[in-house]
Amino acid sequence: MKYLALIHRNAGIEPDGDLYQAYESLAKDLAEKGTLLGGNPVQPASKGVCVQVVDGQVVSTPGAFGDSPHSLVGYFLLECETDEEAQATAARIPDAATGTIEVRPILEH
Repeated sequence: MKYLALIHRNAGIEPDGDLYQAYESLAKDLAEKGTLLGGNPVQPASKGVCVQVVDGQVVSTPGAFGDSPHSLVGYFLLECETDEEAQATAARIPDAATGTIEVRPILEH
């Protein structure tokens, strides 16, 4: 089953070389095992926009959705046999130690 792991970092935490190295090492390990199907960092919330349709009109609001002490900084697309495996894999993501990893199963049709 496929899972999306959304990586949320606490505000104010700036990534350093050690964090990047930890991500590279994890990505290599997961890719070799066939668990990592893809993933990327994302631009800061200041570069994003929220889009809604209100009364038939498109409304675009700069920035992230809602106020949060966390920022979405990236994602991993995972292939795991069980929810428990997906959660254990998410716990290995470096930002899990200081932020939050949101894990959701992908609905496949």
